[in-house]
Amino acid sequence: MAVLLLLPTLHNMYEVAYVHPADGPHEMMVYVQTTTDVNTVMAKVDALDQKMYGGNHQMQIGLTSDATWPYAWYLRDYPNVCFDFPTGCPGWKNVPVIIGGGDNPYALEQQYGGTANNPDKYSYQLYKMRTWWDEGYKPPATGGVGPGLWLSYGDNPPVGAKFNLGLAAQHIWQWWWQRQAIGDTGGAYDMVLFIRNDLTSAVKP
Repeated sequence: MAVLLLLPTLHNMYEVAYVHPADGPHEMMVYVQTTTDVNTVMAKVDALDQKMYGGNHQMQIGLTSDATWPYAWYLRDYPNVCFDFPTGCPGWKNVPVIIGGGDNPYALEQQYGGTANNPDKYSYQLYKMRTWWDEGYKPPATGGVGPGLWLSYGDNPPVGAKFNLGLAAQHIWQWWWQRQAIGDTGGAYDMVLFIRNDLTSAVKP
């Protein structure tokens, strides 16, 4: 029995560590996870600092309050970080990089986005800061459809649908061995990386 249980345990360890690390929408063992997009953003920040300051981490970086975590950790080697940007550092003008988070990143894009002819504005790219496993399994009173219908049909069961053991078993099997998500995979908390327009040529797209 121990040997039989070891096989799925090893398989799950392999999936969560190597196939779907930091992949909340596909990994049931992860509830909310910082995505690997954070590494992409940091690579761009480091490349720009290398270009401007020889990699000495002296670049000014504006960090909105909604992006404080996890960037308070990832930017720990950068002493010139303005937390709660822009109110936290009213004297800062035309900072090279702004990292913003929030439920409404488009407001930030409207505030800081601009054209290449205006050096006071920024080019920007939208990323996912955190993702999570679908919550459709929760009871209807809390926004889900219930575990039985969710296992059978996902987030959108047909009208009058009942628990279907065959479909539920199929979905569980597909997730267990292939990490095929049962419900929606779009749950995410976004972030935006702004780079001043006159500096974008120093960073790969």
